[in-house]
Amino acid sequence: MLSGQAIGEELLNLRMTLKKANFSCEHRISGGLAGGAIEDLSFQGCALDEEKSQAIGEELPNIRTTLKKADFKRNSEISAAGWKWLLRGLAGGAIEDLSFYECFLDEEKSQAIGEELLNLRMTLKKANFSCEHRISAAGWKMLLRGLAGGAIEDLSFSDCFLDEE
Repeated sequence: MLSGQAIGEELLNLRMTLKKANFSCEHRISGGLAGGAIEDLSFQGCALDEEKSQAIGEELPNIRTTLKKADFKRNSEISAAGWKWLLRGLAGGAIEDLSFYECFLDEEKSQAIGEELLNLRMTLKKANFSCEHRISAAGWKMLLRGLAGGAIEDLSFSDCFLDEE
């Protein structure tokens, strides 16, 4: 059985042609994508926490010039600090599409994300905040302020149970 490190090392041989990688539920994959052609990365349901988010965030600058889509769907354990690590790793890159679907965002996480979206807003065209029931009105304001004046074209708020607040 291959370990995450072994797979990461083998990815080095594929990095120039590999455009999409789905690490759903496999947070142990590391390295191997730097300097390649990766455009689409999924961490859906990987049980990311602050430590894992920091490790990934430190590697993201190595692929940010080609990475256009990052899916963090169903990662409820990422802290506000973890979100900062992840999004800072994408700053100054080519990111166009982010998914925060069912990540259990709250006001603290929304503030952290909103602050970092300011550095992504010129390239970010699509953001998915679906199934985010815990965000307060203040949290939504912080998220949307992070996108203001940027390239955003497509926002999803499906099943967020927005009220009149």
